[in-house]
Amino acid sequence: MTEAEQVWSDEEEEPEPCALAYSEACKEASSVPCGRWLRTCQSRGEECQLQHYGIGKKGAPALGASLRVNVCMRALDLSDNGLGSAGVRSLVDALLGGGAPALIILDLSQNQAGPDGAAALGELLAEQTKSESGLQTLRFDANAIGDKGAGQLASGLTTNRALRALHLCRNEVGCEGAGQMAPALAQNATLENLSLEWNQIRADGCRALLGACRDAAVTQLDLGWNGVRDEACAAIAAALRDGSAQLRELKLHHNHVSAEGGAALCAALGALDALDVSGNPLANEGVCALLLAHHALPADKPCRLRMEEVCVRPGSNLPMLLAKVSEGHPLEMQARSSPAVTHTAPARHLHATPHATLRHSVRACPLLPRCCPSAHPRHTLSAPSPPPLRTSPPTRSQDLEEAGVPVAAARAMSKVAALDKKSKSAANKSKHGKPKKSVPIAAAAAAPSAAPAAAKPAAAKPLPFDTPGATEGTGKPYMDPGNLKIR
Repeated sequence: MTEAEQVWSDEEEEPEPCALAYSEACKEASSVPCGRWLRTCQSRGEECQLQHYGIGKKGAPALGASLRVNVCMRALDLSDNGLGSAGVRSLVDALLGGGAPALIILDLSQNQAGPDGAAALGELLAEQTKSESGLQTLRFDANAIGDKGAGQLASGLTTNRALRALHLCRNEVGCEGAGQMAPALAQNATLENLSLEWNQIRADGCRALLGACRDAAVTQLDLGWNGVRDEACAAIAAALRDGSAQLRELKLHHNHVSAEGGAALCAALGALDALDVSGNPLANEGVCALLLAHHALPADKPCRLRMEEVCVRPGSNLPMLLAKVSEGHPLEMQARSSPAVTHTAPARHLHATPHATLRHSVRACPLLPRCCPSAHPRHTLSAPSPPPLRTSPPTRSQDLEEAGVPVAAARAMSKVAALDKKSKSAANKSKHGKPKKSVPIAAAAAAPSAAPAAAKPAAAKPLPFDTPGATEGTGKPYMDPGNLKIR
């Protein structure tokens, strides 16, 4: 007794048309039928997960024959089945012929489909011009479609009116492919979620995609693991600064965004509902710039800021600031842009949320304002104006301010750059060594041979609040607050 006959005898019912068509197609192709698919068809199931089932190119035509007469299936996962471009073409032909009219979620990830498979899916998307029918979520990750395949698949988005989410992670898409996708995105009115993780999209590609977002319906864009650098962040901030784009959630995690790129992204915080910059070497300057810009946002326009693994040393002032913020203390931040001009950010409460995290630091951060105990219940944070810089370029702060970076962040970053350079210079001197001062012989002879009596220890003074290893007004060691989350 075959597996198909066993399924039908167990059910004691007439075989469903889709199950019967699948069994007959498998016999003709001399391929082993998939028992799970048979049971799903016989039970008129709406969801089937067939990842890692090894269907292959040989079993794809039989599956397509079953889909032609299946009217119940709504979600189908065929990831990692070795379908290849020929197998994807067999499935697409079945769907183009009116098969599986209820199917709205399709996963074809890791099937070695290549550009030809992407072209087949582009044809399918182009035919689905009605919002009430057609695929709404398509996952096509890790299929090595390249720039050519990205352009062919995106060509179907021009007339598509059904797709809501498209995932093209790990597909070797570069700036050329992103440039080909941009015009199609601008003409599409339904696609809301676009994921392009683990590709090779740099500044030009980011500029093209963000420019298309001004006319597109995309509200969530994922560009993580793309090697995005500071120049791309400047292009992103320029595209979002006027607020005309529909984009609301931007993910730039695990790229190469440094302090300069973080400062440029400060101008985009007001236009976004969520920004993820985790896994970037923002260091102290970039983190502080984003925190100050985040704090200066109006209360009616919050932005969820997520920062994990951003290269900030736990011994810096940042954990102390986050500790105060997480406790719900209203904060006032002041920074002098010049002797005559003072910028004061409005004081407001910042509450802990699961959307912003800071941990694992790498350098000291002297730029954050000091926290001083006061009789007033509020803690005031004030940043004095930095001294004149002799080593940094004289126009750095001006360039940052012109780029839309808050005055406090621009001044603070300049100060930290000078202090970092000064510390490096001191480290170099200590590395090469300095001649030790010679002690006069007479003075050495006059020194008593016996060790002097131990002096009475002076009373311990309370350590400064911003000193690593101290708590405000006490000599107790300061404990690192760990992963603190702010909003």
